[in-house]
Amino acid sequence: MKYNSNIPANPSPKQPLSELNLMNSFLFEAVTEKHENAELLARTIIRRALGIELGNVTVEVEKPLKGIDTDKRGIRMDICVREFNQTTPTSLPSRIFNIEPNNYKENELPRRNRFSQSLMDVKLLPSGDSGFNLPDIYTIWILTDDPFGKDRMIYTVKNMVEEDSEIVYNDGITKIFLFVNGKIGGSTELQNLLHFFTNTNTNNAVDDELSNLQKIVDEVKHNAEVGDRYMHFVTYEEYAQLREESGYLRGIEQGKEQCKEEAKKEREHGIRSLVESLKSLSVEYFKIKEFLSNQYSLSNEQADQYMNLYY
Repeated sequence: MKYNSNIPANPSPKQPLSELNLMNSFLFEAVTEKHENAELLARTIIRRALGIELGNVTVEVEKPLKGIDTDKRGIRMDICVREFNQTTPTSLPSRIFNIEPNNYKENELPRRNRFSQSLMDVKLLPSGDSGFNLPDIYTIWILTDDPFGKDRMIYTVKNMVEEDSEIVYNDGITKIFLFVNGKIGGSTELQNLLHFFTNTNTNNAVDDELSNLQKIVDEVKHNAEVGDRYMHFVTYEEYAQLREESGYLRGIEQGKEQCKEEAKKEREHGIRSLVESLKSLSVEYFKIKEFLSNQYSLSNEQADQYMNLYY
């Protein structure tokens, strides 16, 4: 993870570290910094969401996957779990689990999920290897926004034959969408976990597994180094406020009063500064593009052009 300690703390009131929950990106990343913590959390999520008891695994956090070329987009996985089956005659994992907590509304989630899985596949299979060796891939999204509006706790998405849903079309890809406030479906264990994610405190650590997670959270919240990092941690929304206050985006408000050429230069400077600075804070490509589009009233094509220039 990257934190920019040179940027001043947000002058506006900030939610105390002690009140953060696991849906908060800072706390989630801080908790999963230690390998053993990330593995415990991953095993808990996978077992309660999928009913799968994992065997021999490797766990990586903040794992980047670069694009297939230098000018192609990559992704970053919050937690990547690879399970290896000793009976499988290949160095490839037998199953991969990509866990992604998401604390904001994502309008392009299905296509974003498609892109992530295609990039994982193209990076996995060695040249000349059989496609039958591709591992099963599970993507688990933990969401504060209901992705399908049906108030379900869990949505399981697989490919199917439209003309006959009884035909099994097993391409090894499963998408799991967990809605933290869902009321329909799921198990009591899953419901307890999701409630714990949004209300991370001792009262909601209702079983031994969640109690162990709460101890980890408490340890992180009382860590002086983590506290110092949090004081200097700036989300992209907070960063935009700082930029507004420091005058870097003044071209938007002053454009009518300045000559067109000067206003254009000011706007270009603001766009470039915004993209480059948010990238330095490790804000995801998709978040930067969305915020850029809203801030400058850009079309999707215009936002893509600026992202290609400055990201």
